[in-house]
Amino acid sequence: MTMKPRCPVALLALMLAALVPTNASAEPAKAVTSSVAYKDGLWVIAARCHSFLCPVKQKQLIAHVHGGRVERLEGLPGTATGQVGPGGMVTITVNAFGIVGHVQGRVDSGGGAGIWSSNSIICSRGDWLAFPPAQ
Repeated sequence: MTMKPRCPVALLALMLAALVPTNASAEPAKAVTSSVAYKDGLWVIAARCHSFLCPVKQKQLIAHVHGGRVERLEGLPGTATGQVGPGGMVTITVNAFGIVGHVQGRVDSGGGAGIWSSNSIICSRGDWLAFPPAQ
C-alpha cells in the first residue's frame, strides 16, 4: 500500500493563507491598508514547511480570490475556504486527505505574509509569503 505524503497538503494550506496575487518579479509584502479592491484576483503564494520530516519544504500555489472570498486554490488537493477581510486579515481552512490546515496572516496591495498549522504529524507548521498580481 502506497501512502501519499501529507506535507504537501499542510504546506498548501499555508499557501492559501497568503491569498495575495503576484507575479514572478513581485517583491515581499508592505504595510497593510484597509482597501478591499486589491484583494480580488489571482494571487501567487509561496509556502514553506518548518517540520523536519516533511518531504515538501516549499510549494507555490495560486489562489483565486473574488469578493474577498477564496474561490479556488490551484496546486492543492482538497478544499479551501476562507476570506481576506477589509483590514487585510487572512483566515483560511484547508481540508485534504484527512488533514486540516489553518492559515492566518495579513495582506495588502504590496503582498502579504503569515503562518499556517495543520493536524499532520509530518508537516505540522510553516509560513507563507504572498505577492500582488501584475498590474
